[in-house]
Parts: sequence; structure tokens; C-alpha cells
Amino acid sequence: MKLNSKIIVATLSAVLAFVGQNTQTEEPNVIEPVKVEINHSVHENLIHNIEEVTKQFIEEKKAENAKNALEKKLADSYKKKGYYTQILSNGKEFNFVQAGVLYENGIRYTYYSSRVLYHHSTASWNLGYDGIYRDKDGYIIVASSDHAQGAIVHTPFGKGIVRDSGCASGTIDIYTAL
Repeated sequence: MKLNSKIIVATLSAVLAFVGQNTQTEEPNVIEPVKVEINHSVHENLIHNIEEVTKQFIEEKKAENAKNALEKKLADSYKKKGYYTQILSNGKEFNFVQAGVLYENGIRYTYYSSRVLYHHSTASWNLGYDGIYRDKDGYIIVASSDHAQGAIVHTPFGKGIVRDSGCASGTIDIYTAL
């Protein structure tokens, strides 16, 4: 995406005017060549910084829009079907209540219901539209006896963080409200 050159010029003009006002001296002939060099450097840096900030903003907006679209799809799915449906990383729908278990890449994924056996940290987690608990950083809460507490693990539902253990080796429990 190309930035509007009028906006860049106006922004740079304002900054350069500010720099110029703050470099006034009693000896204009001595400071003038330095001032031009500083202004040229400031100009190049501002263009670079504006482009980088704009790119970052656009990427963040795209990610936010994708997340919002997914959450809406999950909410619509929940309302339509009357039960929690999860969306897998590959975009396919999955329902833990109906399936009970999911196998992927040699790992057995099961759900752990905090409604059945309440975990002491459940109140600090966020419940998603899909019935899966996540921490404040968006990581899915999981239990695993094969990974250390706090380890980040891949799940079919997105990245998870190990917050508990006690399940069989080769199994990852996904914390849910199912």
C-alpha cells in the first residue's frame, strides 16, 4: 500500500518546521549546512518510520478482522446448533461433545470440563465462543503430562499453554465448559 504523498509531505513539513524553529542560532551561516543535513536525515527516517508503522497497523487490522470473523462464525454456529462447536486450525468444524476425542499427529486430544471438575484457576481464564478456556494472552488452557508447566504446545484449536498435568502420556486435555 502506497502512502498518500500529500500526507507525508504535510507531516514532514510540520516536523521539519519544528526542527527548524528549535535550531535557531545567532550564527545562521554556521548552523545552516548542519540544519539541511539534519532535515534530510529526518525526512528519510520519517518516511521509513511512517511506512513501517503503517504496515504494522495494516497487519494488526487484518489479524483483528480475521479474529473477529472467526469469533462471529463461532457465535453463529453456537446459536444455530445449540451447542459449542470448535473450529480446527484447518478451518473445519469439530464438536467435542459428539466426538469425545480427536487424534492429530499421534496425539490424543480430549476435553476436560471445568463444569464437571472445577479447576482452581478457571475463574481467571476467558471462555471463548467455542467453549474452550484461554488465558489473557489467548493461549488455550491445556493439561499434559508430557510437557512442563508453562510450555507452549500446538493443538488443533490453536496454540495452547500447559497449566495442569495428570492425563495419560500422549494425551492433551483441552480445558472447556462443555
